[in-house]
Amino acid sequence: MRRDPSSKLKRMVRAMKAEEWDEIWLKSRLPEVNRSLLEQLRKYAGDIVLEVGCGTATYSVALALGRQVIGVDFSLKALKTAKQRIRKAKVAVNLVRGSVYNLPFRDQAFHFAFSEGLLEHLTDEGAAITEMKRIIKHGGHILTVVPNRISPFYFIWRHFLTIKDEWIWGNERTYLPWSLSKLLQKQRLSQQSLFYFSMSWMLKFIDYPWNPLGTRIAVVVKKD
Repeated sequence: MRRDPSSKLKRMVRAMKAEEWDEIWLKSRLPEVNRSLLEQLRKYAGDIVLEVGCGTATYSVALALGRQVIGVDFSLKALKTAKQRIRKAKVAVNLVRGSVYNLPFRDQAFHFAFSEGLLEHLTDEGAAITEMKRIIKHGGHILTVVPNRISPFYFIWRHFLTIKDEWIWGNERTYLPWSLSKLLQKQRLSQQSLFYFSMSWMLKFIDYPWNPLGTRIAVVVKKD
């Protein structure tokens, strides 16, 4: 277990409104697994995997066969739904309530950690990356996924849901591919790969990892 966070981290943790996330997860449909992302996760995942901001544990459940998976989230509602999903899938995933700014694990506890849909909702994504780096062993990897600012399809999808009053994710931040790379490299993490995914079903024929029109960006970095 880590010592108490600094006063700065305490302020940030208090700023995170778990009740608001509980409300979001009440409204949200269970997200589906993206096969392209899952393939990359399996490529880097070892025997033990940590998902930071696991929500309802979509990818934790998908990765659970043959390895130990731990999911961390701040929302009690998300964790409750995750437990139901885990029970239904008949897999073993350990769920922990905690903050990304103060992960309840010792230094260098994991070879691989990932987040999907986390950084874009944080007030200080740099502090979150620092904390994820802390719990990764030297030579280990972090994979993070965020919305792609250069994808017109992301904004079309978001605008469509907003008009229908079905957009529930607030004013989430979008990222340019090179700005995300720079953000991670500031933490002295070396980039291993960058890829795109998640297109409309009508455009699946161009849903390739090198197509920058994908609505999501994923970057894999290594802690040297």
